[in-house]
Amino acid sequence: RKTRRIAALLFVLYALCASFAGANAASGTYTGALNLRGNYYWENSTRVVAPSVNASLATPSGVRVDGTYLIDAISSASVATGTIDDRVFTEKRHDVTAGLGYEIDFGRAQLDLYGTGRVSREPDYKSNRGGLAASPGTDR
Repeated sequence: RKTRRIAALLFVLYALCASFAGANAASGTYTGALNLRGNYYWENSTRVVAPSVNASLATPSGVRVDGTYLIDAISSASVATGTIDDRVFTEKRHDVTAGLGYEIDFGRAQLDLYGTGRVSREPDYKSNRGGLAASPGTDR
């Protein structure tokens, strides 16, 4: 019941969050979006709750910033854990992703650069990742 209430609350918060897009260099406005998501999986011996929040911002100068935080909590009851009787255990994973982008204008051509980093932590596992992408910019 508690998990269903949390999922319902996240859904309501998501529905109430307004998002907007399209940074305008001429007017000097900053634009962005905020997304809240709640994911829930249920079966007889396993429950997964995975809420996440994502925020993005575009500046008038063309810099784009975004970030995501996700936590998933997996509760399971299984004799496969090495116990004689089924005991529920919960494992949590924290995952943070951040990105930074900018489109460079060369006059007749543009180059869109985007860098990203990700850190994920569980009790028995740690993961780090980074990347850089380059692509042709938008046509003008």
